[in-house]
Amino acid sequence: MLTLFRHDKDFDTASIKEAQIGFRHAEIVETVRVLREINEGEGAKIFQLNPRKEGQDMENWHGRLNMNEITLGGHSYGATGAVSLPCLMSVYED
Repeated sequence: MLTLFRHDKDFDTASIKEAQIGFRHAEIVETVRVLREINEGEGAKIFQLNPRKEGQDMENWHGRLNMNEITLGGHSYGATGAVSLPCLMSVYED
């Protein structure tokens, strides 16, 4: 059994997998949040908050994304997150 030590807790393989899936869920939720803000006309704000200063034209994306029909995809833990997240979406919906 693989065991890793963290300050307050030992992680076994199942715990690591659970943590990875949780992290993927958080990434997906944050991505959808940012896309919603861009679609609602907050692209300039998102650009200003981006430390890499990518996406200077995001303000032009206002109203251009179909946020009612989102497609999720991924590989490995990203795929597991994409498949399992719709079951949890009611927790994240506005």
